[in-house]
Amino acid sequence: MGEELRCSARGNPVPEMTLGPSNVVKETASGPGWRSVVVKPEWIGRTLTLQCSSRNTVDEQEFNSQKSVTFNVTGKPLIIII
Repeated sequence: MGEELRCSARGNPVPEMTLGPSNVVKETASGPGWRSVVVKPEWIGRTLTLQCSSRNTVDEQEFNSQKSVTFNVTGKPLIIII
């Protein structure tokens, strides 16, 4: 029902992705190496911080990466067809 926020990572094997915090991001879409959430109408007027994390294991060694983004949700969400 709104703009899609997507996080992604590349790797071999394909990384495991998480998008949170879980109290805000309850429903996500996902595929190999990516996860996304659609901006909800109830987020309008709020400042949100989302965190994207990836995890991968190669030769029994674990690799982790994370990035956070803070943004203000203003106006009505747009519908984007991808």
